[in-house]
Amino acid sequence: LAYISENITEMNKASFAVESDIDMSELSSFAPIGGTLVPFSGKFNGNGHTISNLKINGTSKSGLFAALENAEVSNLIIASAQVNAKGLYSAVLAGQVLGNTKLSDITVTGSSVATDGIYSGVIAGSISDSVNMNGIHVENCSVNSKANYVGALAGYASIDGALANAEIINVKLNGAEFVGGAVGLAEGKTAIKSVSVDGAIIKGVSEVSGIAAGRGEASVANAK
Repeated sequence: LAYISENITEMNKASFAVESDIDMSELSSFAPIGGTLVPFSGKFNGNGHTISNLKINGTSKSGLFAALENAEVSNLIIASAQVNAKGLYSAVLAGQVLGNTKLSDITVTGSSVATDGIYSGVIAGSISDSVNMNGIHVENCSVNSKANYVGALAGYASIDGALANAEIINVKLNGAEFVGGAVGLAEGKTAIKSVSVDGAIIKGVSEVSGIAAGRGEASVANAK
């Protein structure tokens, strides 16, 4: 993973498949894969394996992936990750998700995000454009933010796509404005389908909701 991060300019459109579980406990801080100028635009298949004990101390765009654009991430488990950020876009999986990106069959457990900037979540800080999420499981995770837009799936979503078939269990979400169990603020054509939030503790100054604190024209179906 560190090799991909260090060589992202040459490898940003490559395809990767994880062949075994990865324990990152010996690495004091991981530099996220991709960034503003060169987001990850390839394919990353976890093959059902677990990346554990990921630690990130970052600024803007913090997560396993700093930014995803026109990418596919699938079949991945992330456990016991710690993300500490002092900037925009913070999450365990990806700080910012853009373009025609697909996230499927992803589980994040026992992980935490702490940030003082806007747009934070467990899966993504912010998602926009033609992004689709399907088969997401978030359990025993927390996001503690001093700013706006906090959610388990994403702090902010404005997509021409769907957030579907997601299960969110025992999460703690804390922020200022727009704090939602699934999404902090959902705008545009965002469709939230078959999403369940159970056992969540959600706190904020204003605009707090079990599913999506702010919805605009976004649609919500079969959510509880």
